[in-house]
Amino acid sequence: MNILVCEKNLVGFLSAVYDSYYTSRNADIITSDINDCTLTDSFCASAESMSKARRVRDGIIKKGGMFAYDTVLDAYLSGDRLKERKIFDFLRLFFARGRSAFEAYDRPCVTAFNDMVRKVRHEIHRVSAFVRFQETKSGVYYGFFRADNDILERIAANLAPRFNTQKFVLHDFERRKMAFFDGKDIFYDSAPEQVEIELSDSEENFVKLWRNYTRNVTVESRENLGLQQKFAPKKYRIFMNEF
Repeated sequence: MNILVCEKNLVGFLSAVYDSYYTSRNADIITSDINDCTLTDSFCASAESMSKARRVRDGIIKKGGMFAYDTVLDAYLSGDRLKERKIFDFLRLFFARGRSAFEAYDRPCVTAFNDMVRKVRHEIHRVSAFVRFQETKSGVYYGFFRADNDILERIAANLAPRFNTQKFVLHDFERRKMAFFDGKDIFYDSAPEQVEIELSDSEENFVKLWRNYTRNVTVESRENLGLQQKFAPKKYRIFMNEF
């Protein structure tokens, strides 16, 4: 099997897609994990190139519009270990068929691709709804979350318009990176190993009040843990004050 090994970022992946059409036409798989290669495989490295990545991006947009490119971007946010392979399989069909490839449900590569996109978009919706921000003594609001997919940029972009000019920090624990909103623009950076947050006095009082409220409105005889788990999965509760 012929394998193209790419850098572990979007530019690196798109560069490898370009190489698969122009310099390594016999490539069967694209991956960012060298461990996917075995002794029986033939592999070569694909160098990251912004110009190559732009050409592939422009090709996707020309073939299927911004809808197609945005969908590919969402698929790349997936936490699936085989995402490069699955997206590459789909793109080969897409470049042959155009936008109709998204509806070729009889093809396994389309099913796998659409499944990644669905999971990413579902998690963006869930985390945007469940993430909680707390006011710090500096006046900046701090929120954190854990997610299966790399969705920090999407969540920050969704939340910034709601905060208007209010500054906030959004922390992705899983990937150790942060989004900083200064009231106008969003910036991204890696997160330190340990983050110490000092809440404002009013925030500490609010947390106590909110927990007391949720405890008192609970009707024990009507508790439905199954339904609660469905609407508020346990993996999201670490950043919810109600639990």
